[in-house]
Amino acid sequence: MNFINQRDELERVLTEHAERYPEARPQDAVKLIYQNEFGGGHLIRDAAASLAALYQEYQAYHARNDTRNHSPVFEEIGNGFVRVYLSGVMDGENKTAPDRYAPERLNQDFIKSAAISIHTGTRENFSRKLKILREFTRRNIFQFSLSELDAYLNKYQAAGYPMVSHSDIYRAAYHPAYRVIAKSVSLPYLIDRVRDLARAKSRALIAIDGRCASGKTTLAERLAAAYGWSVIHMDDFFLRPSQRTPERYAEPGGNLDRERVLNEILMPLRAGNPEICYQPFDCHAMRLKNPVIFNPARVIILEGSYSCHPDLWDFYDFHVFVTIDPETQAARILKRDGPESAGIFSSRWIPMEERYFSAFSIQQRCDFILSVPESIQI
Repeated sequence: MNFINQRDELERVLTEHAERYPEARPQDAVKLIYQNEFGGGHLIRDAAASLAALYQEYQAYHARNDTRNHSPVFEEIGNGFVRVYLSGVMDGENKTAPDRYAPERLNQDFIKSAAISIHTGTRENFSRKLKILREFTRRNIFQFSLSELDAYLNKYQAAGYPMVSHSDIYRAAYHPAYRVIAKSVSLPYLIDRVRDLARAKSRALIAIDGRCASGKTTLAERLAAAYGWSVIHMDDFFLRPSQRTPERYAEPGGNLDRERVLNEILMPLRAGNPEICYQPFDCHAMRLKNPVIFNPARVIILEGSYSCHPDLWDFYDFHVFVTIDPETQAARILKRDGPESAGIFSSRWIPMEERYFSAFSIQQRCDFILSVPESIQI
């Protein structure tokens, strides 16, 4: 994300937080900026101690039975980070709640997020964002004045821009209890977003695109099994023999029969058809199989490479990109398909995917980028 887009996003975040937390003081606003740029800012050296601290804070939060903090489970702070409030942590008797975090999983994601944030934030960007905060303060969106902010920033700069704690006033008013998480490691965040869409619409259409062997199919199928969502696989729409021309393969993303995806899936879904009929392509027999007829659920996932092709893009309500590092990708393909197929993936299919991702900026345009963990647990 370039800084112009970061600025637009930060302005939205500042406006939302000023409205939600009118008792915020200058240091609370600076803390928000700090977390926007550097994430939680923590270096977690002891996972067990981090989990113990989480449990202690969680128990204290629920012992208060405090209803004054009306924040959602996930609160956007921008730049790929969210605050996960402990109101969204499940207890031992509520392990099936789909939009809540198990403490152990929240701690794992917190540790992963800390490692990510160490390598992302910069002092230069942080300083630029503090200037945006000053501009907003001049517009009187906060209850504190520009002179109050400048007085705090003078001391803060002299101290070397350290991590920031919430003010006593903020703590008394809102009792904040949360962890800062990178969205890219948080499956609960993804599930929460999709469920919000499903509540708001009669039918929500989700694309899961991304690199081969990143876990797109596993993710889609486990989401479907957990929540009763429908899944359609892009592998069922590869080109038929008559379509496999040099000209078609020369197109970025050209090896998907996107015309059939449009005609058999996306346009009928947009029309609100209660029943969908399509013919999967058999890559071994190189022909279409018998028609498949199904009644789509309220959430329909189209998963697979090329699902976010520009010709299909506008039909979706939410776009997910699943990524994986090249070394793990190569190891997974070798284990899954064997040496011969792994060589074909390396020499042909992966370069074709990467050309498509690059030509259309697929990863950059998606609403959510997920760095898949070693195992996908829903």
